[in-house]
Amino acid sequence: MLSRYDLRISDESAEAMFSSRAYEMAYDGEPLFYDEGEIYTYKNKYFDPTDAYGFVREELEAENFPRRYYGMNIIDYNGNTIMVTEDTYDCEGYAFDSSESLEFLCFLGARKAVA
Repeated sequence: MLSRYDLRISDESAEAMFSSRAYEMAYDGEPLFYDEGEIYTYKNKYFDPTDAYGFVREELEAENFPRRYYGMNIIDYNGNTIMVTEDTYDCEGYAFDSSESLEFLCFLGARKAVA
């Protein structure tokens, strides 16, 4: 028996498949329609820019710095000095703040997808 979540995903996928609207499937299985807002892509995976933090955590496996580094100053991906907090992450050898997830993904090479 399918859960409500599975049924919702199934309904959205069916709607996307038979829709005349241009769309992409996001990394998490959600359909992203071009006429509902911007869509970004990184290494052939699509994401909503409002979900950039989720994308970088799930797909790129960004990790928090260990607590022993909290309060220390480090250089981020942009060359700026930042203080390590619980919102500071490491991904592919670069440090970034969670509030800059989209900017960080663009730094790595993410681009707006075009229908």
